[in-house]
Amino acid sequence: MNTTRRYRFSAGITILFGLLCLASYSVSFWPYQSHPGVALLGLFVPLLMVVNCLLYLYWLIRKKKILSFPLLVLIIGYFTVGSVYQLHGTSEEVEDSFSLLSFNVRNFNKNGEIPEEGVDSLIIDFIREEDPDILCLQECLYSMKRSDVLPQYPHSFIDFIYSWEPQPIHVIQAVYSKYPLLNVQSIDFPDSANKAIAMDVVKGQDTLRLFNIHLQSFAIIPQVEKLKEEDSDRLIQRMGKVLIKQQEQAALLQAEIEKSPYPVMVVGDFNNNQFSYAYRQIKGDLQDTYRQAGKGFGQTYNLWGFPMRIDFILTDPSIKTLSHSTYDQKMSDHFPIRAELLYQPSARGKTRGNSLH
Repeated sequence: MNTTRRYRFSAGITILFGLLCLASYSVSFWPYQSHPGVALLGLFVPLLMVVNCLLYLYWLIRKKKILSFPLLVLIIGYFTVGSVYQLHGTSEEVEDSFSLLSFNVRNFNKNGEIPEEGVDSLIIDFIREEDPDILCLQECLYSMKRSDVLPQYPHSFIDFIYSWEPQPIHVIQAVYSKYPLLNVQSIDFPDSANKAIAMDVVKGQDTLRLFNIHLQSFAIIPQVEKLKEEDSDRLIQRMGKVLIKQQEQAALLQAEIEKSPYPVMVVGDFNNNQFSYAYRQIKGDLQDTYRQAGKGFGQTYNLWGFPMRIDFILTDPSIKTLSHSTYDQKMSDHFPIRAELLYQPSARGKTRGNSLH
């Protein structure tokens, strides 16, 4: 292949991946009931951004003008959907702040997905060491309701609905808190084992509404051998249906968030990244603590070695993010996230809900 053909081929690849990346940005801005297959592009936004970054560096080294195209793609992404990587985080220590930790514990490894002994004890030890003021767990165990392994929390709620089936009909969410919990409610998602719980957290004279959520899962086993066994067309169709269900669940949550008379915190496992329509629906004018104070990729899930961020802590703008931390301990298929927060009543302007009492 001569120099001219090589350049044209490389330029064609650059334009192709640039256009795919631009198309993937649009996924977070429009509902995809009519074309759920197209929405799958949103799952690949982080990868497409990385590819465009590599293409930019490639053309920069070769000193070709086409480098401006992947650079433009990245700039458009940064100002429309955000970046996949943050160079610098922030960390402040402020009196009267509080900490919140969210973790999908995958049933404390009850089914032995991690082939090691004592993973459940590792999780409990981790929580004790971190000692957050508010702890939100997804895929918890009902046996935790009768357990005293976390005595530092005088207030807790472990959600569960009994069933005659061998397995519980809903994934179990749990909240442990050093502050009183009031007005606890379950938010059921139609035709789904996933759900959310909501409650009011009373911290001194202030009340904050907390949502601990777990959106519809793709239920994909991330091993190449397993995926090869499933027909690709059926896999894409199934994933498209999951995206539609996530959107429906996000709309339901959005309505509940809008009704809150108190500043809102939404945490949990979204089972989709920050470029999805469901994420944008729920986020609204809330702030993503990673975007406010996190650094690096902020990965909460590792898929085939690629870092993904599918677990989030979103807060009302009146709740300042002092720091955001991610952890790389392998205790589940997800990684825990933690935020240090400070409620500032005077900073609450035009946000969801009414003014705080």
